[in-house]
Amino acid sequence: MFIIGREGSNPFFRSSKPPELVFRGFCKKGKERIVSLSKKIAVINDLSGFGRCSLTAAIPVISAMGIQVCPLPTAILSAQTGFPDYYCDTCSEYLTIFTEKWKAMDVSFDGIYTGFTTDAAQAYGMIDFIDSFRTDATHVLVDPILGDDGVKYKLFSDEVCDAIKALTDHATVITPNLTELCILTGTDYASLDHGNWERLQEQTAAVCADLSARTGLSLLVTGICHKNDLESDWDFSDEEYSQVSGSTGADTSVFFNEGVNAIATGIYTDGKWSVCDAPLLPGSFSGTGDLFASVIIAAVVNGCSLTKAVRLAQDFLTAAIGHSIKAHVYPPDGTDFEPFLSMLMPYAK
Repeated sequence: MFIIGREGSNPFFRSSKPPELVFRGFCKKGKERIVSLSKKIAVINDLSGFGRCSLTAAIPVISAMGIQVCPLPTAILSAQTGFPDYYCDTCSEYLTIFTEKWKAMDVSFDGIYTGFTTDAAQAYGMIDFIDSFRTDATHVLVDPILGDDGVKYKLFSDEVCDAIKALTDHATVITPNLTELCILTGTDYASLDHGNWERLQEQTAAVCADLSARTGLSLLVTGICHKNDLESDWDFSDEEYSQVSGSTGADTSVFFNEGVNAIATGIYTDGKWSVCDAPLLPGSFSGTGDLFASVIIAAVVNGCSLTKAVRLAQDFLTAAIGHSIKAHVYPPDGTDFEPFLSMLMPYAK
């Protein structure tokens, strides 16, 4: 006899375990066997009422890939910080409360993904959460949000940066941009040869190798712009697209300076460096890093290699960004990614 359903839906089924989708079978002696059918990823990030980023980006993306999202909010905002006006309330106490309650429920996670951290205490709370729930099979992705364009974000003190560095030591994979990689490793961003793509790769790979040797991490270094022969299916030659910019303050020079036309993700894993390129489209939208990280953690939990996960994330983002530019989406709103969730569904397992 085999039954598939939810605990509590059958009056003849009793269990002390929390309600979840289970496979219930009975062996010859009639002893009940319970096996969970749903993969779960705990996502620790902020929640914004407006702006497709953080949890509002992670929940639909990971769900589309067939995995249950268990959200733990670090802050609640009326709108994400790219908007001119917003309300923000931090939820630092939630980390301790959720950790204790979920431990009491005896739950487990196939993946853990941490994003924006408001202060050092939250970063250390995330460490406690990871230590409480990780197993040898748990994938832990840390997105070390620290800065961009060679500059650390003003809201982060040295204390917060040190806490985020400590948090990355508890990950299996991290997704820094080049600025954040430099902050994590104490590398001088200006010393990198940004005008020489081959040399920049060598330097970045060396920094990744040193960090990986110390921590065992895999690294995905995002948003590295450079020249390439890459061709794009998107045509933005019309003048109406020539002044597109995003909430991050990017201007046309970022996209068209000296023929830069590609945006790369550098992959360092198992002692090897490789690069996946995507077309650099003339627009910058909030939340793209959150979408990228969400695809990565879900794909890895579903058994994809990091290279395959990066390719999927790049294809998904290219489609969403290109569509959003054509539709003249307000950049702080984030990309109109919802029509492209079907691209992710074949990777559900």
